[in-house]
Amino acid sequence: MMTEKSIRDTRSDDVSPSAESQQLAISLKFHYAETLRSMTLQETLQTIAEVWDNCNR
Repeated sequence: MMTEKSIRDTRSDDVSPSAESQQLAISLKFHYAETLRSMTLQETLQTIAEVWDNCNR
């Protein structure tokens, strides 16, 4: 399971997560915990990547 700490661990040591990143993680956990528990990590990451792509076109 990806936790706030594991999200930070994917960044370089000198960069802390932005407020926006923390807010997104909290929001996903609070509003979509049940859905996320039913999905594999790969499915979740693919979905998030697709959403990001659609928002950044």
